[in-house]
Amino acid sequence: MKIIFCGLKYEYGVPSRGLSFEYYNFYDTLMKMNNGEHSVVHFPFDVYYRELGQKGMNQKLLEYVRNHQPDLIFFFLFNDEFQKDVLLYIKNELKITTFNWFADDHWRFYNFSRYWAPFFSFVSTTDAESIPRYHKYGIYNVVQTQWGFNHFLYQIPSDFDFEKVIYRFDVSFVGQNHSNRERIVKFLRSNGIDVACFGRGWASGRLEFNEMLKVFRNSKINLNFSRASGGFKPRSLASILVTRRCDRKIRLQPISRLPQNIKATIHRFGKQIKGRMFEIPGSGGFLITEKAGNISDYFIEDKEIVVFDSPKELLEKIRYYLGNDSLRKEIAYNGFRRAVSEHTYEHRFNNIFKQIGLKK
Repeated sequence: MKIIFCGLKYEYGVPSRGLSFEYYNFYDTLMKMNNGEHSVVHFPFDVYYRELGQKGMNQKLLEYVRNHQPDLIFFFLFNDEFQKDVLLYIKNELKITTFNWFADDHWRFYNFSRYWAPFFSFVSTTDAESIPRYHKYGIYNVVQTQWGFNHFLYQIPSDFDFEKVIYRFDVSFVGQNHSNRERIVKFLRSNGIDVACFGRGWASGRLEFNEMLKVFRNSKINLNFSRASGGFKPRSLASILVTRRCDRKIRLQPISRLPQNIKATIHRFGKQIKGRMFEIPGSGGFLITEKAGNISDYFIEDKEIVVFDSPKELLEKIRYYLGNDSLRKEIAYNGFRRAVSEHTYEHRFNNIFKQIGLKK
């Protein structure tokens, strides 16, 4: 199948932050999955947007379509960079199947996803509770899926032994410092738990990709938090009135969007399943994750991963598993086997392609 992947090349469209999540996980998987059976071309819309502006970027997409004649255009929207008439032209006039993966539907559904879904042949959501919301607005071209991990990149070394691993950290967290994360980390540290934190907003800063994988494998316990970025803070509250496209320029939101933006901001502080829930077990790490959504649909609690619902419960479970090496290693191994056998992006994409009629 010939695929054009339309996704950010750089994280949040900022070259200095390195390659994006979409590039590492979606584009790389699409190229390599099923023994490389697909012909995949990347359309880095953030790069073209900065170079050509919105209209020029959209015309560049049509040029890609003419040159590559794809069977599928796989989008991962960031904001409203694409023009709706261009999307409709590709879908209705050129008869090319288009698909968009929506992220953060637990809050972005209200002011983003439901307005863009009708312009694609199919869309997906990782938020099970959003399915009836789509249906409420007459949108039925939606597929339920979930985050996963790119097993072509998130690999354990061939000589890795779960029983003989040498640990560098007791407890670690890799991710941005936002929402309630710093407060929980301070609580743990005040109770004698040494938590090593990496990512934007932490003193240690970001890790290179391969270093991050080493932290996952060489930590006795890896933490994952489930709240979305923002919450009721000045930056997220400002999004009620302003927005940013991938060129990072601030633009005023239309007044007509105000009610939807307020609703989205209210829901922004909720919990959601994150990609880390699959990346850490898939890399051989032991995971304690904050409760969110339908986690039990993907892993068996206390057998493949461990779940907490409050800082106090997290503290208790950290102390327990730091003192139970054999059980902790057994759970890490079980989680790894489950992730590799069911939760790679190759699994996700093959399932989606079947549901939208592109794969038998």
